[in-house]
Amino acid sequence: MLSALVVVALAVGATSGAAAGAATDADAPAVDADGHARANATNATVGYFNGYWYDDPVRVDQSDGLNESERERYVSVTMARVEHVRDANFERYVPVDVVSRSEYAANQSGGNATYNAWNDQVWQSLWIVGEDTNSSAALSAFYGSNVLGFYDSEADSIKLVTNDPDEVYFDNATLAHELVHALQDQRYNLSRAKYGGDTQDAQLATSGLVEGEARYVEDRYVEQCGETWTCPANPPSANGGTGGGDVNYGVQWVVYFPYADGPGYVASLRERGGWDAVDAAWERPPNDTTAIIHHVGSVPSNVSVSDEATGGWETFPRQGSDTVGEASIYSMFWYQSYTTDAGVVDTGSLYENQGPYDSFNYSSAPSAGWAGDSVVPYRNPTVGEDGYVWVTEWDSERDASQFASAYRDVLDAHDAEQVSARTWVVSGGDPFADAYRLHVDGTRVVVVNGPDVDAVDAIRPGLASEEANATTMSRTTRASSPGFGVLAGLAAALGVLSLLRRRR
Repeated sequence: MLSALVVVALAVGATSGAAAGAATDADAPAVDADGHARANATNATVGYFNGYWYDDPVRVDQSDGLNESERERYVSVTMARVEHVRDANFERYVPVDVVSRSEYAANQSGGNATYNAWNDQVWQSLWIVGEDTNSSAALSAFYGSNVLGFYDSEADSIKLVTNDPDEVYFDNATLAHELVHALQDQRYNLSRAKYGGDTQDAQLATSGLVEGEARYVEDRYVEQCGETWTCPANPPSANGGTGGGDVNYGVQWVVYFPYADGPGYVASLRERGGWDAVDAAWERPPNDTTAIIHHVGSVPSNVSVSDEATGGWETFPRQGSDTVGEASIYSMFWYQSYTTDAGVVDTGSLYENQGPYDSFNYSSAPSAGWAGDSVVPYRNPTVGEDGYVWVTEWDSERDASQFASAYRDVLDAHDAEQVSARTWVVSGGDPFADAYRLHVDGTRVVVVNGPDVDAVDAIRPGLASEEANATTMSRTTRASSPGFGVLAGLAAALGVLSLLRRRR
């Protein structure tokens, strides 16, 4: 689950270095670009804010940082421009301040131990975070290095993350992006439960709308900066992420999904019905990543998993189950193909641009056809071990077979020993060393994981009895295709990831 993305509160100061300027028309031109009178413009006029029109030049010099009056001017013009692109009004001025990257990283919450143990099993089920690390550390490392700014809905203010808080610079794209989040909050209230999501997949989907709209407006803003608007230059050292370090690309592609595919989803809505269609999506936000990937309605799914565990194995009662969804499943197969040469998907396919607003492609044969899933983490306090049951549903038996075959390829890539018809063991030394049972029943695929075969039997005893009479699974043969140009693609992607934003 991605609580770090949309739930964990940042303990960051809420004071702003820029006070709201008084609305004035003193500097406003007599007419707009279309020759329409501007004399009666107020802050209720789309494209006009605090005395500035969207096409006014931003007269600030960032070479020595920004003082308070320059910040107010820069923010006000950018707010007017965001209004113009989004065709919607801000209700009030949005203060913008800076926070050091070290302070931002120090104030991230890592969650409690029980939640982290539960979430570790969710990420282990995806073969992305193994037992040699933990999901909280992996997510914190990614955010701490790559976040450039965030909107604090409680304070109704923006914090830009900088490596040197004594030299304040505003990146055009970052400022516009975070101002879109402020506009969203003023219009829709981002703290409403329907924009949070109850599962990892739902969080990624709703973020696909939230971040997708912000990136879509940001991209159109940047286009105007290069064509018709005068925009301040960004100093070479302005507010960049630290990058570097050991990157878990599996975590990276899961977290980046809303920024990558969300803009294309929003663009498709606008093409079909204008901004009214986007507003309608805010009323009923998407609930699964399949809707974002394929630009369709949400999949009506509710995969329930009964608890059959014996021998001291129990669920996490407060956390329950999670749903990982199509985007995370694609990221799983991509990551395993990249790190182990599993050959499940062509790793180069991630970089196949699907349109002007789709940065990456999250669609593949073994992840398409998703119709729902449920991951139920288990623990055994007596022996101090964990495991999980992962049930996936698919549109057809062929889709289920493709997923199961791809999962077998992942097991093979980890030199798993097949100890019975449907059970494999990955030996010690591997970060995913465990026992795995893979069961296909029509359109349903069940994976049971535990530290050893006895644990797998105890976690799902119903499948243990079937295993005794099972025959070896048939599988689809797939040619290994590591993907042409994957390293070049990763280099380009890291450049894109330097633009990563985070909202509250």
